Amino acid sequence: MTMADIKLKQEIEDDLRWNPRVHENRIGVRVDHGRVSLVGEVDTYLEKWAAEETVRRVGDVHPAGEALIVSLAQGQLQLDRQIAEAALNALKWDVWGLEGVTVEVHRGQVTLGGQVHWNFERQSAERAIRPLPGVVGVTNSIRIRSLSPAGPRVRATRRDRVRPALVQA
Repeated sequence: MTMADIKLKQEIEDDLRWNPRVHENRIGVRVDHGRVSLVGEVDTYLEKWAAEETVRRVGDVHPAGEALIVSLAQGQLQLDRQIAEAALNALKWDVWGLEGVTVEVHRGQVTLGGQVHWNFERQSAERAIRPLPGVVGVTNSIRIRSLSPAGPRVRATRRDRVRPALVQA
């Protein structure tokens, strides 16, 4: 382990300690040549995501391994059908609607599919699913619809009108 690895490990552990969304005493940090792995067990997918987000925030580092396991307490176990229903309700109640999003659940792993118009809608869908009871992971396979064929032509037309106006000013 290099000095840079030791410093990075300490920085991540300090940030985890100050993050109220994670139990830092259940999460171990390993660093090898700048590659960060989180190990241990957490109670919810939201806690796992928060720990990984903490790592990303420290020097724009991305977690390298999937050694952080979501271990649901007995009271949090849900049937896949219940998780799917809760996920669809969460999407329905989301500010942006997200009617084009599909949900599949297998052993608590949620896969989001379908198409949306904008990336913020894609991100909103995942954000709505993270805190749901029983979720152990989320795979976001939502695609962003491409612009209509008229899209680039409309932009070019606007640009052609704006340039002369700027020159005249």
